[in-house]
Amino acid sequence: MDPVDAAALKFAENALQRCATPMLQRKFVALGGVDMILNFLSMSVNDEVVSKAAQVLQSIAGSSNQACLRIAKLGGVPMLLRQLRQTRNREVLLSVTLALRSVLELYSEVRNDDVWADVEIFTGQWLEDAPEVMVQVLVKSGGEQLTREASALIYFGCTCRPAMMAPVGKAGGVHELLKVCSDAVSKQRSSQEASNIDWVTAEWAVNALCVLLMTEANHEAFAAGSGPATLVSLLKISCVTEILEQGARALSNFMCTHRSQQQVASVGGAEVLVSHIQMYVGQKPLKQGMDEDDLSCGVMEQMCAAICNLTFENDSTRVRVGDAGGCQCLVLLLKREMEDQGEAVVRQACAAIGNICKKNRTNRSLVGAWGGCEALLDVIRCGAPTEQTRMQAVRAIGNVAMRMPDNQLKFTAADGPRLLLILVETLSLRLAPVG
Repeated sequence: MDPVDAAALKFAENALQRCATPMLQRKFVALGGVDMILNFLSMSVNDEVVSKAAQVLQSIAGSSNQACLRIAKLGGVPMLLRQLRQTRNREVLLSVTLALRSVLELYSEVRNDDVWADVEIFTGQWLEDAPEVMVQVLVKSGGEQLTREASALIYFGCTCRPAMMAPVGKAGGVHELLKVCSDAVSKQRSSQEASNIDWVTAEWAVNALCVLLMTEANHEAFAAGSGPATLVSLLKISCVTEILEQGARALSNFMCTHRSQQQVASVGGAEVLVSHIQMYVGQKPLKQGMDEDDLSCGVMEQMCAAICNLTFENDSTRVRVGDAGGCQCLVLLLKREMEDQGEAVVRQACAAIGNICKKNRTNRSLVGAWGGCEALLDVIRCGAPTEQTRMQAVRAIGNVAMRMPDNQLKFTAADGPRLLLILVETLSLRLAPVG
């Protein structure tokens, strides 16, 4: 090692040892420490120096807004991307990935602050090259930790810059992330490997897929890579709250066409989504290894949202949801969340009930038989905090009562006409012109 690299390595090692508190990290930034580390990172070709320099950046970027801002302003993100493209050393690859992930993660949280207003973290040619570089890290990963960090890198990169979603998918990101999810499913099917599943890695892969599926440009790659079957299988076996929540959200993002709805339904999507609500309301036993806390309100909100998207203007999927017991469990969920004041879940449950009852007499009858008419009116009677929730309840009431005399009588008996008239009057007064 030449003297310059030796000095750089010593400096980086000292920084790692001594900059252990927020106060010392602020001093390090103020005295030009970040500038020195970035110089070492850009100039050195020694793997040990690059790795240590990246470790310093990771250490301070994850906890110091000031340090992260300095890294971004000095072009630290392009420097880290350059190292990811050049290196073949796995230790360097991991260290640099961790550093870049820390910068992007903090930036995703604070990018709307005034001090970040003029900062562009992806600059020049790297604006176009970053998606391919990040996907290649995932391709080259091989180990669980690097796979996990590469998945997180894609997630935070696309969160920071949504314009990267389509290029990441085009570079093979959707395909590689699905491989990570498929690996977890395959291990679960093998009794010998089931205990070796890295659920945290699978969680980050699902998070990244959820973001990538926000653009329709990635939907074809998702479908071609057996994405619906993979995610539905993962939802079926997982007990991890984040995987259940983000997996359902990813399916919601995907199901924006009749074709995509059918693809999810054909692999048992309706039954899996309904089964989680049934577990939550006590109609089915929990999965082995699952606690009640694993089925959070966030999970229920996304399960309902996915059912809502699955059944939007789709007669066949409404039948599947109804046959799976969706009408009963959605009404039970609505009643439970009204008691617990879980408005987000109430809103999505109302929307789902409205969708599954449209043009489906059987589902309307089931909803009415399980107390859905009264439960929907309770949303209006109890005064849900937001107008959006009340309007979803009104929409659902319209679909549940449509050409169903029994349900119409139930609405009338529960004081429905008066409640609806009061709501109409309230909305009319709010919309009336002043003066």
